[in-house]
Amino acid sequence: LVAQAFAEWKNAPCPGGGTPNFQVHFQGFVSCDRRQTVCGPSDENVNTILFRDLDWPTDMPSVAGLTVPIGSTKSGFVIDADVALNSTYFNFDPSVSDGRQSVELIRVLTHELGHFLGLAHSDVDGALMSIYYNELPMGASILSADDVDAICAIYPPSASPAVCEATSPAYDVCSDDEISATNPCALPAETTEDSAAGCSIGKSAPLDGSRLV
Repeated sequence: LVAQAFAEWKNAPCPGGGTPNFQVHFQGFVSCDRRQTVCGPSDENVNTILFRDLDWPTDMPSVAGLTVPIGSTKSGFVIDADVALNSTYFNFDPSVSDGRQSVELIRVLTHELGHFLGLAHSDVDGALMSIYYNELPMGASILSADDVDAICAIYPPSASPAVCEATSPAYDVCSDDEISATNPCALPAETTEDSAAGCSIGKSAPLDGSRLV
């Protein structure tokens, strides 16, 4: 399903022809069960997608998903971005009725991966990157014209395909060198990235109401 969500963005038909020029790699499953960022260059971190079954923050139960980028506030260089899905308060399987609010996982995941790829929220009605998931159309097409224009603008088609080497293997267990208030991090002097193949993301913040973030 993660591959399907990324494919929605990767295969978006850009105006004028072509598709967005970016690349992602699946590096395997990990046993670390929490979002964390290790102090160091970007290749020492792995972007993870987590289901939070029991410990979703109680102050934002109506947020179905959250993408958290970590990077330098000076250079803008991002070293890590993790996606958390709220399976504490949301049911992502429409065939099951268990008292939690139901929502289509593919739409939540594709929305969050839009943030991961660099998109902020859209104010266009019907856009996948709009805030309220319950206002999204339930038709066959997940991306709207606004979503397609946005992803094509930040990853324009190119005759030279993006090349993004995956670090291998992905780390598996949680690190003891996690960035925190008591363990601050001075990021390496990484200040540039390839605009055609970089792993840029858009910052998002939880707001009021039942919505995707």
